[in-house]
Amino acid sequence: MAPIQVRQLGEQEKHLSPEELAVYKSIRQRQYFQTLARDFLALSGDQRAVIIEKIADDVVGIIERRQVSRKSREGLMSPLKQPSFVRPIRNSQPTNPYRFDEVNLISNEEVVIDPPKLGERRSIYAQIDFLERFYIEGKKARIEFGVGRATLTIDNAGPGSIMPAYEDHRGDARHNARFIKLLHEDHDIVLSVDPQAGHRTLGELALPRTEEQNRFSHIGNATVEVDTKQMSAEVRVSLSSEGLHVYNDEVYNIVQTKRKQIEAIATVAASLRQYTIIDGQIRRAISISERE
Repeated sequence: MAPIQVRQLGEQEKHLSPEELAVYKSIRQRQYFQTLARDFLALSGDQRAVIIEKIADDVVGIIERRQVSRKSREGLMSPLKQPSFVRPIRNSQPTNPYRFDEVNLISNEEVVIDPPKLGERRSIYAQIDFLERFYIEGKKARIEFGVGRATLTIDNAGPGSIMPAYEDHRGDARHNARFIKLLHEDHDIVLSVDPQAGHRTLGELALPRTEEQNRFSHIGNATVEVDTKQMSAEVRVSLSSEGLHVYNDEVYNIVQTKRKQIEAIATVAASLRQYTIIDGQIRRAISISERE
C-alpha cells in the first residue's frame, strides 16, 4: 500500500460545511492504490510519478471544479446565501457492461447526403451510436473496456467530388471530433472521434450534433454530380491502447498488463463473425443514402 495523504486541515476543518467535509473525507479514502512493495520499488522514478499523477488528477479535478463553481456563485449570489454543493463530473457509464461476444460495438450508424439540386452544394451528415462498456471473461479474469477512439472514413469513386466540412468543426465546443489525414491511405474524408469531456469511452451520439440538426453531424460537402451508389463509408476501431479503453487498470496501469488485456480482447474479436478485422482494426462498412 502506497498512500498519498491529503494535508491535515487542523482547526480549519470545523469551518467546513457538511458537503465540504464529505468531499474531504472522500478524497482521503480514495487516495491510494494497491501493489506489492517489490513491484512498486522495481519501477523507475518516472513510472512511479505517472502512477502518482493519475491519483492526483482526480483530486485536482475536484478542486478545480469547486473553484470554478465558487467564482460563479460569488458573481451571482449575495454573500449571505449559502452555496449548494456541486458534485464532481462523473462518467455516465451503464451499471452493467455488455458481454462482448453477444452484442456489437456499434448500436446504430447513419451516413446521409442531401438530394441533388441544380447549382447547390450537397451536405453530408453522419451519426454513430456506440455501446459504452463491454466485458470478456475467462476462468480467472474479467476485462471491462470500451471504445476510446474511432475513425470514420468516406470516399467517392464516381463523378463529382466530396470534401470535409471544416466550417462546422472549427471551434466546436465539444472538441471531440477532428478531420485528419492518414499517412499510408488516401481518403476523401477522415474524421477522428474521441469521447466527450468527462467520458472515457464513446457512447450514443458520438459525433457532435450540428446546430439546427436533431441528431446529425455535418461532416462533409458534395457536388451535385456525386452518386451515392459509388460512395463508401467505414467506421474503424483500433485493437490497441489508442482505440480501446480498459477499465481494470485505470489506477495501476502497467504497460505489459494492459498489452495482455488488449491482446485478449483482440483474440475474442477475431473469433466473432460480426467483425471484419484488417491490420489490427475492427472495420464496419456503412451504407450511404439520400436524405429525405
